[in-house]
Amino acid sequence: MRGTYDNGSAHARTAAQRGLSLIELLVACAVALLVLGAVAFMFGGTTGNRLDVERTGRLTENAAYALEMLSEELHVAGYFAETKLVGMAWQVPNPCNTAIGTLGFQTAPFTLPVAIAGYRPADAAPACISNRKPGTAAVSIRRLDVATTAAASATAAPFWQISSCALDAAPQLAYSNVPAAFTMRKIDCAAVADTHRVIVRTYYIAACNECGVDTIPTLKRAELVGDAIVVTPLVEGIEDLQVEYGFDNEGIWHIGARFFRFERQCAREIFVYHSGSVIGGGR
Repeated sequence: MRGTYDNGSAHARTAAQRGLSLIELLVACAVALLVLGAVAFMFGGTTGNRLDVERTGRLTENAAYALEMLSEELHVAGYFAETKLVGMAWQVPNPCNTAIGTLGFQTAPFTLPVAIAGYRPADAAPACISNRKPGTAAVSIRRLDVATTAAASATAAPFWQISSCALDAAPQLAYSNVPAAFTMRKIDCAAVADTHRVIVRTYYIAACNECGVDTIPTLKRAELVGDAIVVTPLVEGIEDLQVEYGFDNEGIWHIGARFFRFERQCAREIFVYHSGSVIGGGR
């Protein structure tokens, strides 16, 4: 007996099996969500790690820049051009002084300021250093500008002039902020000698960059500009500054424990910190 093939029934069963059931659809969605979640987690972790690496790199670059800048400043601290130091007396002026007669430079009597003044973490900060971060050191440097300024343009700031003419009257120096006061001459005893601007700078760590707005520790500089002290943020993210001083033990000379005669120093090492890391070795 031959069987019969019900084409209509088979077609009906095939049509009924097309598509997914609700349960199958829910399972597929759940699996897809798990896969997407895993991918998103991996991507988020990778992005976070990349951002951390970039941030650490920027902080390290900032710290290296701060170290290089401070090292260069300390290298030229105490530059007084061709000034002869015979008969000179060292002075320890306040780095916040702005009056021309209080900066430690004088021709009669002949005085110069100490080149480097180090402030320990426990020392009180000078009045012009605001928002200094507790536990950090500060360092003031004094020198003359390496670049010269024509005597006629030596105004609105203190300038130092050195004579190279043997005929000029002793002490063969001039110190003023008025061009007419600069009468020292060059070696030909004809042309007026150039002048050097007086530089006074103090570097320290502030507890904020824009104080009152953020709490980002920042390396700042308080500098004598004209007749005022101007504070300038330099490098963000620098959390600490420490300076070690080495001295020649033969005839060491100091005032208190913080102010150091330049030619007696044989080494200075700087350490700057960012986010728990230290970069040191600047001398």
